[in-house]
Amino acid sequence: MKSPRSLLLGRHQGAEAKLDLIRARTLASLKGSTGSIKAAPISAPLWRVLWIELFYRPRHAWAGIGACGLLALGINGLAIFSSDLPPTASSSPLVAVEEAVRQRSQLLAELRGQTPPLSPHPAPITAPDRNRRRSAIRAESGLGIA
Repeated sequence: MKSPRSLLLGRHQGAEAKLDLIRARTLASLKGSTGSIKAAPISAPLWRVLWIELFYRPRHAWAGIGACGLLALGINGLAIFSSDLPPTASSSPLVAVEEAVRQRSQLLAELRGQTPPLSPHPAPITAPDRNRRRSAIRAESGLGIA
């Protein structure tokens, strides 16, 4: 029994001679008077070639990029000019976190039966001093060995 590969190969062996003849005719038509294939000379200046390759052919992509940029500028402009009120200190995330911590401490105090803290606004949270050594910070907080 023949394999599918051998069946296909048998069918196409007769066409190989015809393909060789077509290849020979094509090469003969491409050859110049010297007997070698010549490429067409580039007569366009460099700036013209760059313009065509970089901007003219992908012009639809450049138009899409420009449209996206204009859309982003428009949305940004709407966001800036749509708010009538200037941003306040209560809109900062740090203030929201401080308020959540204060509410949680009041809830814990109520659940434990303790009196809530007297100050409605505790002292603001400050960032740690980054110029000190870690060992000094640990010693003050009691977390490490001094």
